[in-house]
Amino acid sequence: KPSPCAAFAATSSSTSANRSWRAFPYPPRWVGPTPSLQAATGEVFLQRLHDAAAPQLPQGSALIGPLPSPMQRRAGLFRCQLLLTADSRRAARVAAALLVDIAAGLPLRHGLKWSIDVDPLDVF
Repeated sequence: KPSPCAAFAATSSSTSANRSWRAFPYPPRWVGPTPSLQAATGEVFLQRLHDAAAPQLPQGSALIGPLPSPMQRRAGLFRCQLLLTADSRRAARVAAALLVDIAAGLPLRHGLKWSIDVDPLDVF
């Protein structure tokens, strides 16, 4: 008799292998949180990123935001986010690569840091 952990691992990997991308009820999403000391710093950075990336996004993808994060202030830092939705994996990958390339070229001020969360569990 297999252990519960082994049984779960076998079921999980077989389920994942058989799952179709289209089976998900929502499109892929990426989140770019920007923890910073000043509230406007992250918002300005994400607005610049949005403005630069929007005209170049692949068909079937869109940017939403910048938006405040669910916990806008945590550990003394302000956070906001930019959401990317896409109707296919390919469009999501191309758009995410574009966002990384553009964000890497934007100036970071006041200790701003950014990241991309692929397939976030908790967006809102």
